Amino acid sequence: MNIVLSAPVQGEKLSLLTAEHKAFLSGSHLIQADNSLDWTNLKRKGTEKSYPAPVWFCWRVEGSGDCAPRAVRLHISDRPDFARERVIACDPAATQAEVYNLSADRAYYWKVVLTWQQGQMESPTGCFQTLDEAPTLYRVEGLTNVRDIGGWRTVDGRRVKRGLLFRGSEMDTHHELTQEGRRALKEELGIRTDLDLREEVVGKIASSPIGPDIRFELLPVKAYAEYMERDRFAECRRLFSLLADETAYPAYLHCWGGADRTGTVVLLLNALLGVDDESLLLDYEMTLFSVWGERSRNSELFQGLLAALNGYGGTDQPLRVKAERYLKEAGVTDEIIGKIRALFLK
Repeated sequence: MNIVLSAPVQGEKLSLLTAEHKAFLSGSHLIQADNSLDWTNLKRKGTEKSYPAPVWFCWRVEGSGDCAPRAVRLHISDRPDFARERVIACDPAATQAEVYNLSADRAYYWKVVLTWQQGQMESPTGCFQTLDEAPTLYRVEGLTNVRDIGGWRTVDGRRVKRGLLFRGSEMDTHHELTQEGRRALKEELGIRTDLDLREEVVGKIASSPIGPDIRFELLPVKAYAEYMERDRFAECRRLFSLLADETAYPAYLHCWGGADRTGTVVLLLNALLGVDDESLLLDYEMTLFSVWGERSRNSELFQGLLAALNGYGGTDQPLRVKAERYLKEAGVTDEIIGKIRALFLK
């Protein structure tokens, strides 16, 4: 009797993006500019399509006759010795499992362990590779629009590190983080800090829905051009000073939909790190796969943000130049900028 692993095929390279995600990133999706959008009072306008593509693990047992195992466990690790692993308990009759939230650009090792009345049987080890694609999306039950801000290439050939800062929707009020979602945030994303950008919850919450052991930072901001108003420079300084704190990571950054306030902050951060303009715009527009409707670079709100940034370099300068000039004008120091770049770039 033996266990045969059939998928993923040994050495296979797998994408974590759905066909719709790939179509959008290739430029084949036409986005409609929604100028009726009110980011202070969002309306659900879409269906949930922000989850990544799952990885399907399949196996079969040869020579077992009519004897069924008592337990089936799928072991997945990014280390060949399985020193750090994710163990998934499957139905005893299962011969496949659907798994979400693997990291991009990583080799994975996997095996199946069956428990019988007579003892255990372990399969050979399989290996596959996830593709190097950005962004990496995550399935967190109860939430929408969850993705890693990392993975993007910079104009000087470096890369924004994955696994440090994740963005997404709020976890309460208009969303309800489930116990499984809470487990995913803690165990699969490793979240240590909840960075909440919502002004509307000031005085109403004082801890993270993820759990009492999570550091909670309430940093209320506005979105788009309002974020950049001079009387809000102190908020910008506070937020970017926190982003330079290496003890905060991995962190989860969110507002209501993870789209507007979060989108503004992430655009400025990735621009500061040197990501090219087109990637910045695509990352902003990826919110179209969430339940909170499409976001377009051609909308009045986003064009207002670009116009505000043009005050720091004009239309002929890339966003990375204008974002750095704005942040320095807001009082974000060279020391803080240096720490952020040291943390996020490789």
